Amino acid sequence: MSDPLADLKRRAYARPDDDGVAAAAQAELARLAEEQKRAAPDASALPPARLPAVASVPRRATLLLAGASLATALIASGVALAPHPSLEIFAAPQSGVPAWPGAAAGDDDIRWLGSRGSWDVFALRTAGGNVCVTAFVAGASGGGSCTSLIAFERNGLVLETSSGAGPVASYLTVTWGPFGGAQLDDARR
Repeated sequence: MSDPLADLKRRAYARPDDDGVAAAAQAELARLAEEQKRAAPDASALPPARLPAVASVPRRATLLLAGASLATALIASGVALAPHPSLEIFAAPQSGVPAWPGAAAGDDDIRWLGSRGSWDVFALRTAGGNVCVTAFVAGASGGGSCTSLIAFERNGLVLETSSGAGPVASYLTVTWGPFGGAQLDDARR
């Protein structure tokens, strides 16, 4: 069984095989609509129009989506706050930092790690594959410490040095790597 009104709409609005068939079907639809208006002139007599049903999202799905969103936010902030590898300092040149007072460095990469009191601390990556930390006090070398790249990536590097003697001695301990920035302390370990 077919619905005559649906068949009429199909002929009126589908791609016509014959323009005359479509025009006749559209005219018939207009005539039927006019008859319906005359039969029920009062719009309140017609049943109220029903809005199409909208599927609601179950509460469980909403809670799962909220939980997944929260987990994603926590992971993203954890990644942002995770310590970065110490050797990333060599990835880009530095500007606006103290100059290294050491001798000509050749092909060595040199980066400033920080200052503590009168101490300036620098990191070097040598062409031979070593990582070094060196400290200067008032432009004079206060010593240094080096290790292989592999050892640095496992354990980092510690430099303990001092300048002067007796009650005017100045101490410096540098702990650096494998993650984060250098820690500079002016007390003995």
